[in-house]
Amino acid sequence: MKSLNWIACATVALALLGCGGEDTGAGAASASSLVQVTEVPAGLKVTAALPAPVVRDATQYAFSARITSGPHAGLDLSGTLMLQGDGDAGSGTQVDGSVVGTARIAATPALVGQFNTTAQSLRATLRTDIEAASARLREAMAASAGSTTLTAAQSQALLQFKQSFATLHLKYRSDVSTLNALLLVESARGNGEAVAPDEDLQVSGTIDAQGQAALRVVLADQSVLRVTGRTATDGSMAGDLAGELTVQNSADLGTWTAAAQAMPASAPVGNVAAGLAKYTALCASCHTDNVRRNVLNVAAATDVARLDAALAGIGSMTFLRAGMSTQDKLDVVAYILSAR
Repeated sequence: MKSLNWIACATVALALLGCGGEDTGAGAASASSLVQVTEVPAGLKVTAALPAPVVRDATQYAFSARITSGPHAGLDLSGTLMLQGDGDAGSGTQVDGSVVGTARIAATPALVGQFNTTAQSLRATLRTDIEAASARLREAMAASAGSTTLTAAQSQALLQFKQSFATLHLKYRSDVSTLNALLLVESARGNGEAVAPDEDLQVSGTIDAQGQAALRVVLADQSVLRVTGRTATDGSMAGDLAGELTVQNSADLGTWTAAAQAMPASAPVGNVAAGLAKYTALCASCHTDNVRRNVLNVAAATDVARLDAALAGIGSMTFLRAGMSTQDKLDVVAYILSAR
């Protein structure tokens, strides 16, 4: 039986509405509800109550498919389906993206565990970054909450949010792709094999307002699968796939499922103001209050791991270990980064 594990990454191509500042007569929403980040079964949804409503989401699924007949009969597809969507509250979503291929050949449980832990960390960081970008947009929109049209500053903030959201998701996809490639290399090394990663596959199509998916996936041999299905109330998707009639694999038939994967909790972040207070109380007596002077290499504490190493390895600092929580360390690092 042939098999192929893969990660599908789809990026939506719809333009956000409301950027031009036209008067829709919709009135202004309260400042607290202008930009909301909510959880959906498969991830996060950002909703902006602007003169024209804006929706953008980042969702992820455990994907599995099997081609049961046709030229690719017996081919199994499995992996993680990652979707970035943007549009408005009432219409469907145009999908345009890629499939990042993997081949987890006989990976050891330790390697798989390391992969899963790192992948969850990457997604938690994505959540944190999306929430931060949404907060910046919310602040910009609240500055002129009484207007029924977007001001120039709000239009610029919305454009920056769009760009940030796309960049963040693209980086996430790239990081996961790199992680999969590393897993492949390590698995191959453990088996004495030389295996190249699968080629990225192109994905395009739509998911309409009723949750009906219609996707087009171009395989490595340039044959095409038409993937159709519906979204269930629990966020999962399922349906059929078939070869495109105009290409060589037109006889391919099969089925697929996609189980929603909830977004993990935000990655913990430090608070600069709290970090300043903690630094002043615990660190300034030796390192001075000027981080830029880098007294005793204090500016090197750019993450908690480096700070922990200093607390464990430098005798004059070991007494701090018992009195600093993880959040304290995050706060101190955040302050050091801000003051460098």
